[in-house]
Amino acid sequence: MPEGLMPSFDFTGLINPRSIAIVGASAEVDGHAGRTLANLVRTGYRGEIFPVNPRHRELSGYRCYESVDQLPAQIDVAYLMLRAQTAVRQVEQCAAHGIRTVVVCASGFAELGTEGRRIQETVRDVARRYGSRVLGPNCIGVMNVADNVIACPTFNITSDLVPGTMSIVSQSGGMGVNIANIAQSKGIGVRVLVSVGNECDLELADMMDALIEDPATSSVVLVVEQVRDGARFLAAAAHARSVGKPVLALKLGRTSAGQRSALSHTGAMAGDYPVLQGVFRQLGVVEADSVDDLVTTANLLVSAPPVAGNRLAVLSPSGGECTYMADRASEAGLDLPDLSQQTKDVLGPLMPLGHPGNPLDPTGAVIGNGDLLRAALAALDADPAFDMIAFAIPTWADFEAQRLLPLFIEAAQASRKPAVISAWTAGPMTAKAEHMLSESGTLHFSSADGAVRALTALHQYWSAPRNSLGVAASPGVATSPGAELSAGRLTGTSEFQVKQFLAGQGIAVAQETLSATRDEAAAVARTMSWPLVAKLQCAGVIHKTELGLVRTSVHDEAQLQTTLAEFDRLAGQHGLATEGYLLAERYSGLEIIVGGFRHKTFGPVVMVGAGGVWAERLADRSFRLCPLSPDEARRALGELRISSVLSGGRGQTFDVDALATLVARVSDVMARHAWIAELDLNPVIVGASGAVAVDAVLVKEP
Repeated sequence: MPEGLMPSFDFTGLINPRSIAIVGASAEVDGHAGRTLANLVRTGYRGEIFPVNPRHRELSGYRCYESVDQLPAQIDVAYLMLRAQTAVRQVEQCAAHGIRTVVVCASGFAELGTEGRRIQETVRDVARRYGSRVLGPNCIGVMNVADNVIACPTFNITSDLVPGTMSIVSQSGGMGVNIANIAQSKGIGVRVLVSVGNECDLELADMMDALIEDPATSSVVLVVEQVRDGARFLAAAAHARSVGKPVLALKLGRTSAGQRSALSHTGAMAGDYPVLQGVFRQLGVVEADSVDDLVTTANLLVSAPPVAGNRLAVLSPSGGECTYMADRASEAGLDLPDLSQQTKDVLGPLMPLGHPGNPLDPTGAVIGNGDLLRAALAALDADPAFDMIAFAIPTWADFEAQRLLPLFIEAAQASRKPAVISAWTAGPMTAKAEHMLSESGTLHFSSADGAVRALTALHQYWSAPRNSLGVAASPGVATSPGAELSAGRLTGTSEFQVKQFLAGQGIAVAQETLSATRDEAAAVARTMSWPLVAKLQCAGVIHKTELGLVRTSVHDEAQLQTTLAEFDRLAGQHGLATEGYLLAERYSGLEIIVGGFRHKTFGPVVMVGAGGVWAERLADRSFRLCPLSPDEARRALGELRISSVLSGGRGQTFDVDALATLVARVSDVMARHAWIAELDLNPVIVGASGAVAVDAVLVKEP
């Protein structure tokens, strides 16, 4: 193939091949070499199998070939079960033979360091030279449940395979198998698991693209250690969003310990989790905190109807269970409005021992009164005050499960709204209830907590905008520092100069003046309102506060003269080159940090968070890709712990609209000006009317 051209990817040939070559196949199943063949034989694979091993004439009833070049033509995929040291030669033989996709299962590549990474890259380059593609290395290949292609070299897979429409792409083979097995145990069908391993060639985004186009896939579940190609990932996630196919993710390596493990496991640099978390939220990728949540939420997203809002109705025959679920739902951001008056009028006469409300506890009377339970269930479904319903079941043993659980199952299945059942599990005691729920196919969870997390994700998925990436507001504006300088927009990177530049970009900054002398500063101060802010601008000094070069409350001219003299003394003490005295209007309000930087994977990123001295102490931050709209900026602000303060109260109000506009404009500046490496506005003061950057730092790309 001509150098520089990317060979096409035969997705069908990988996941549903008509023929499979197993290079290094073995009769021994103690190691991986014998397990791909064993799994294919055990599960009744319907295609052709071609073992390759010069030490055998036959394996499991199949003719065994001495070498790849003796194989028949037109084989779809080859699984390499040999050591890393032989990978380059074996991949070249497969690619030269016309095998379009080669799965390299061995470990010992980039996860071991520089030499392993070099071998891994050579494997990729050799395959592409012949027009072939590589999956792996350090992967377990494919487990296609729907088409019965169980080619992965592991025996840790359930024997009770349940085909379905959930597809899994995992950078960790073991975690991918865990997810598939847990889904199967819950009766949730799996379409295919693809283990991508070290991703020397085919990557997460390649599989996402293929599965989004795959008509047999309804949702795509990801196990992510690292996103290697940001642009491809963004395009695939946006494509999934546009066609309404949910993408869910479990991020591995969220902590420093996890990051070290990821590096040694697949060679993945798994850092920058807060940035990836923001990317997920912006693109509508649903992030799960656990394997159970990943599986059950994926099932809910494709099984439940779209949800219009976050209003949840809760019903349980246990008052304590009602309170428990109400607490969890409220803490998760779901709303529990009261029953409509019409619903109260219907249920009131039927509940002599209780009071109709939300959560709804029909009391123990339902134990012997199925009609009351039916009426309560129907009333909730008909009430327009709710978007979702949760039925919370205690730890019911066989007797109650057989008598009452069918009524809950019937109501959940008949509901026109997303309706789920949470039923606590307690070993053999609740086995009957678990079996009834699984057999019914009803959306159910083994805890109230899991149900709340899934319903929250359902609301977040449907409430997120279909396209949350903005468009740069002013195309054609200069994107190089030289052009900015020649246009007179940016004459340097001092605070005063940066603010002038930002003001020219439509970003609200503090009104201030730069004076060369103390007398000039005093004259300027007489035209301003006291108190004011005074700073000493010095060459090369970014953080003035740490050197004592900022005073935020100068009340009169005498105090100003004292302050400026102290600035001069400090400048001399630290050997600083003074550029002038900054005098600015003093603003009051809530301090927010707004920043921007260039991420190595995703490009320009904007950050918002608690500002001022709290910026580093609280680490309360949210990230988004640039550019973004004011609406998406509001969503990012709403994720902060200080969002409750921003929403106002006790006579205080803050102009969130102005802040969102400022954040969007900062993101626009980062998107349009590639020469800006970092931009830091800390703090931005948000008042009752307006949001103003009172300090600014800009770092140019080298």
